[in-house]
Amino acid sequence: MTPEQAGEQIQQAIEHIRGRDLPAAEQKLMAVLRAHPNHPDALHYLGVVALQVGQTHKAIELISASLSRARNFAAFTNLGHALRSAGQLDQAIACYDQAIGLEPRQPDAYMPLALLLLQQGKKEIALRVLQKLVQVRSNDTQAHLMLGTLYSELEYLEKSVSAFRAHIAIQPDSAEAHGRLSMSLSKLKRHEEAVAEARRAVELAPQLPDAWNNLGWCLDRAGKTGEALEAYRKAVSLNPNYVLALGNLGALLERQDHLDEAIELFEQARRADPKHVEALNTLAGLYSKTGRYEEALAASEQALAANPRDASAHGHRALALLSFGKYEEGFKEYEWRWECKDFTTPARDFPQPRWTGATDPAGRTILVHCEQGYGDNIQFARFLPLLSDRGATVLVECPVALCGLMEGLRGVSRVIATGVRPPSFELQAPLLSLPHAFGTTLDNIPRDVPYFAVQSSRGEKWRQRLAPQLGQFNVGLVWRGNTKPNPRRSIPLAELAPLARVQGVTFVSLQFGAQGIEADAPPAGMRLVDLRNELKDFLDSAAVISQLDLVITIDTAAAHLAGALGVPTWTMLIFSADWRWLHHREDSPWYPTMRLFRQSRLDRWDDVVARVADEL
Repeated sequence: MTPEQAGEQIQQAIEHIRGRDLPAAEQKLMAVLRAHPNHPDALHYLGVVALQVGQTHKAIELISASLSRARNFAAFTNLGHALRSAGQLDQAIACYDQAIGLEPRQPDAYMPLALLLLQQGKKEIALRVLQKLVQVRSNDTQAHLMLGTLYSELEYLEKSVSAFRAHIAIQPDSAEAHGRLSMSLSKLKRHEEAVAEARRAVELAPQLPDAWNNLGWCLDRAGKTGEALEAYRKAVSLNPNYVLALGNLGALLERQDHLDEAIELFEQARRADPKHVEALNTLAGLYSKTGRYEEALAASEQALAANPRDASAHGHRALALLSFGKYEEGFKEYEWRWECKDFTTPARDFPQPRWTGATDPAGRTILVHCEQGYGDNIQFARFLPLLSDRGATVLVECPVALCGLMEGLRGVSRVIATGVRPPSFELQAPLLSLPHAFGTTLDNIPRDVPYFAVQSSRGEKWRQRLAPQLGQFNVGLVWRGNTKPNPRRSIPLAELAPLARVQGVTFVSLQFGAQGIEADAPPAGMRLVDLRNELKDFLDSAAVISQLDLVITIDTAAAHLAGALGVPTWTMLIFSADWRWLHHREDSPWYPTMRLFRQSRLDRWDDVVARVADEL
């Protein structure tokens, strides 16, 4: 067989490959190899035949033999395909790179290379490959679509808009491109354009659930929540197992306080995908919010079965366990809080090791740094003397408003305001990690009160200030807290009117600053001493509380402060109270002088206030 005849046979074999007549192609190529055993093109295309019949390793061997005799673009590209099929991704990437290096204007190797890089999570490199591809083949709609999607994922939003528009210029009726463009525009807060593109996607594909879900998302971000609900419901009606739309609809209903319907939707999502961790975590949060803690625990444990390293699931499980008083296990799980994306306090990066309770701290200096809210720090400050009892020198870093209070705590050597460089120390620990370090259970909570001391000079100052206004029975009053973590825990002062009808009571507002503005117009008949412009820090609050007979408060820092001072305290709790108040109890294991008054219905304070007034 002459070289010319061999070339004709190979060309006929290629036509057979294109026509899927692989046996005929193999026959032609074997004939060439019998005459020319090392013919590179015959080896190459025989390797292509082997690849198409699933003989991956034979394909790699044949195409590699071809390349050892002659390097060419097609052989490197096809060897890349074979290596990819064999799971040898790095070698496949190298082959595609070689092919592009030989013929950079030939487009066929760019897309498989980009797909492999994305599979390996190398998004920035894949982005550069796709950018080259659209330069080489400007009408490649798939490349423009992928490029736009990748730009969006990497937050290059303006570039993603350009890429999607380039796709639409070639393929105007692409519902997918219009939908993805709408998402990028919405992220750029170009809401009118976003909604218009999302509506165009729906027009082009009215039976596509994705299109309706995107429209709902854009409408929601544009503030058109009513229309967003309709769009999400349409997406779910088209596909009742569409977890993303179920989640979006459920989240919107949760924001509108339609919690029962939101739970139903996330339960539907759970049935559709029992391993969807995000949906399970949201469901756990909803069950906690509605006081259904056993179901919250079950949902979080199902999420952990799907992904044992999911921080949010551990966080939900921790709070559920703590709410049942299972402190030993619960505080262990609570250590996952630092990895939860919505945790309120950033993790601290100290070179000094964290004290976990596993070593003896005697003779060593430990910095305990506060975290989360004021109430959390007041409640868990009780563990600081235990460190001192073990022989440690205890430094405390805390917000300025708590410094004076912490200075009166037994066993604390020095208090440092947050942001001020502390003196040298050998160990460190977050304050709310101490219960776990000490192996805390319901039976061994440090419950001796008071554990804060008020300076005599500060106490005398406030005794003199209040003496002319106090009566025979004096009650501190707190009705508003910060909106975070839960705005539901506040009560309008007007709703406390039944307390004003109790004779012989003088109320003292313990509200700080603007939160106490309602004291300007208290309920009729309420004798209310307003100190909001005089209380400077928590030591002032402590000095005032120490002069009172009782504190009536919502779940906020004042409740913890009054309880820590050993003053009789009545705490009014929302229906789904925070984990620390446990379930169905009218007392607190944390504060022996505290009584708990719980809502019997979500968001209804009337029965709580009535019970407090009766007891008062």
